[in-house]
Amino acid sequence: FFLPPYEVRQARQIVASLQQSASKHKSELMPRKKFRFRRRHAHNKKPTKPTKPTAGDDAKTSVTQSAESTSLVETTMHTIDSKKDVELKLKEDDIRHKNIKFSSLSNSKVWALFPTNTIRLTDLDKTTIYVGPVSGPVYIERCTGCTFFLPCRQLRVHEAKDCSFYLNVMSKPIIENCKGIRVGRYNVTYPTLKKELDNAGFAKGTNCFDQVCDFNWLRDQQSPNWSIVKPEEQAAPQTFA
Repeated sequence: FFLPPYEVRQARQIVASLQQSASKHKSELMPRKKFRFRRRHAHNKKPTKPTKPTAGDDAKTSVTQSAESTSLVETTMHTIDSKKDVELKLKEDDIRHKNIKFSSLSNSKVWALFPTNTIRLTDLDKTTIYVGPVSGPVYIERCTGCTFFLPCRQLRVHEAKDCSFYLNVMSKPIIENCKGIRVGRYNVTYPTLKKELDNAGFAKGTNCFDQVCDFNWLRDQQSPNWSIVKPEEQAAPQTFA
């Protein structure tokens, strides 16, 4: 089951509005808890203990809290952008159990053959991406002429053109505003892949790679925007040490 494009857009607008409202209220309320309020009354209050917090301690606490909230996003995102004609073999220690974002890559190849949480790929051109099991979703936007090798739980593709996807996916892939999408089975192997798939909860025998849902095509007939890769056009199996 999936929502029509109009209802999806309406839901996104509601979510964006709620996020903006929450951010506004948070910015209004959070400063009241900072050290400046307590400093105003610190000299008028009798100490009940031999020592009391200083302004420096309060400032340090405030900065620490702010840094911790920011680091929740920054320390879990591995970002690579604005590269051309490169080959990147990412190290396992750099991105294990983190989110990855690749943007503005052209004529490049990227290998990330180990587990990750989520992946976001935006504005890629003629680039090939190889990844290991993604325990969460993969989001792809504005990519042209690319090839992706992806084992993931969910796949969402927006505004992609002439791209090939070799998938091991646990739910039906969703595309929107896409053309020339081709799908096939994930055919990459490496020594620890089976164990990583098991640890990520991939069910054996379940692969919805050929059950694509096109949000721009709600008819019973096959969407003209995607097709299954023909056997003679299938990418050769990839084996990595």
